[in-house]
Amino acid sequence: MKNLESPTKHQRNGQLKKSTEIGDSLQERLKKWYGYHNAQNQLPILERGKLSYTKQEIAKILLEYELLKQCGKVCARQPSNISASMSFVVDLDMLEDIRDLASDDMGSYRQHGSPPEYVYVKFEDNRVKHLVCNRNQPLTTDELESVGLENADIFILERKYGTCKASPDLRRMTAQLKVPDTKRSGHFINHKYCLVQYTFNEDDHDVCIIPHGNAKTTSRPYTKTKASVRKNLETTLEQTNLTPARAQSEVDSIHGGYMLATSSSDLCRNRKQAWNTNQKVKNNKSTFAPHQFGKRDDLAEVMKRCKSERKGEEFVREVVGAPEPRCVLANKRQINDIISFCCVDRPNNCVLGVDPTFNLGEFYVTFTVYRHLALEDRSGMHPLFLGPSLVHHRKLYSSYKHLPQVLGNIDPATKLIKAFGTDDEVNLYTALKDEWVEADHLSCFIHMRRNVERKLRDLGIKGGEVSKFLAEIFDENGILDAESPLEFDARLQSLEVVWNDREKAETKKNNSSFYDWILTEKVQYIND
Repeated sequence: MKNLESPTKHQRNGQLKKSTEIGDSLQERLKKWYGYHNAQNQLPILERGKLSYTKQEIAKILLEYELLKQCGKVCARQPSNISASMSFVVDLDMLEDIRDLASDDMGSYRQHGSPPEYVYVKFEDNRVKHLVCNRNQPLTTDELESVGLENADIFILERKYGTCKASPDLRRMTAQLKVPDTKRSGHFINHKYCLVQYTFNEDDHDVCIIPHGNAKTTSRPYTKTKASVRKNLETTLEQTNLTPARAQSEVDSIHGGYMLATSSSDLCRNRKQAWNTNQKVKNNKSTFAPHQFGKRDDLAEVMKRCKSERKGEEFVREVVGAPEPRCVLANKRQINDIISFCCVDRPNNCVLGVDPTFNLGEFYVTFTVYRHLALEDRSGMHPLFLGPSLVHHRKLYSSYKHLPQVLGNIDPATKLIKAFGTDDEVNLYTALKDEWVEADHLSCFIHMRRNVERKLRDLGIKGGEVSKFLAEIFDENGILDAESPLEFDARLQSLEVVWNDREKAETKKNNSSFYDWILTEKVQYIND
């Protein structure tokens, strides 16, 4: 492993001293009994209350698993339905799938992590004697010797944090050690145990689960189905001739069905999930190479379609396999219409709209749209037509730039686009602006308003207060109504104190973030 720069000797000694001091007190804490969560003997509680575990404490807890087993504090399943601040140690070998740990019947989370920590440990009589942590990088042999940790065992500590969308004052932390792989030198594998902590910033309370953020037509609370349940459903549909409804019943019965299941994540979410899984199974069945792993190679099929199309009737224009799969779709009529309505100087020139509209499996689909200036509908409006599209795997600058580049290769006249409109996605409008250098970029305020409203609601601001923020930004005499950049900056600055005080009053928190979010995420887009 590469030796990188590490903390000073003084810092290392401080870390070692700290880890030694917490040993006895932590051991006494772990021996205290807090009972079972929801009276389930598979879920003994490690500790109760709002605790802040240091990285040394986390590592020591996970390495002192024999003590935890003696005290009966190791969970045989993942915790769920949390309504108070508490922590658990989970035996991952007891889970059907390690990803089941994220299915806790608390809805969805906003996830983020922290840098890995290298943990060096010396054991004595199978107990931790000395422990020191170092962020991001391993210590050298000389540095280990200087703190008395030569020949120490090495681990990697990984921590992941999540904020519950249904209750933003609830935070989940999962911490896990990775241990050296005895079969492959220099590689690490997951440790058997995992620390899971739930902390309420305010008073403990029940969490009312909300619909998924992507839900448009349902108000049903969202519950994340266990990965093992989804896998069992897929396997059942692959290996039997059962209908989706019968397959769902079979899988649900494994965990006792609706009457006996201990967690809603043990069951399929609904009939729609079973139907979607069935479609996935059908799509994975080979259609032209059944002897090759039983899977269909989508990329190969699209390439085959691209090569086989007759000249003048092309639709799949270009397929790229690396560094990411991309595909440009455009027929001759669409390209000619764009040249006629979006690239020619005329008084009522058409604006080409570009928008990453929806997901197609694991891919994004970015559409272009234009108004057909030679046609009118009954209301006298020019109808909206679908233009060339881009199917891509990531939302990178290079991904979006591929679309205008391919169109330019097909017909150089498309480089003369006069105006295009996008939402506030930086990579999108930057890539298009760099290719269509003479075009004017128009902002889609519908998308921007929707994004700002979503941000306010994520912060916990609701009702009439949201309308006040939106009016001060988008309505007449709002900041976007400024006639010059100087006036825009002045209007925005005048609202800093107003927004911060309003956000604090509405969210009951001492800090505010909406004004800073506008500065960092939206100002550049508006100015561009």
